[in-house]
Amino acid sequence: MQLIFYYVGFMALGDVADYLIGLLVERVWPQASLLASRKLRFLIFLAENARRFAAVHSQRAFHCFAR
Repeated sequence: MQLIFYYVGFMALGDVADYLIGLLVERVWPQASLLASRKLRFLIFLAENARRFAAVHSQRAFHCFAR
């Protein structure tokens, strides 16, 4: 249950960071704000799934060697 709270919290922090960086980009270069927002969303998604992918595969590797 605690892991779910961590996941939701980190996703919320990522959304806030995405929003704030998007505001900054919009003020500096308005034409690039949509592109920057999409790239940031993709990077947040990629980082979250990379962590989950590494955790799952490290557990599988441990179980293979435990036999």
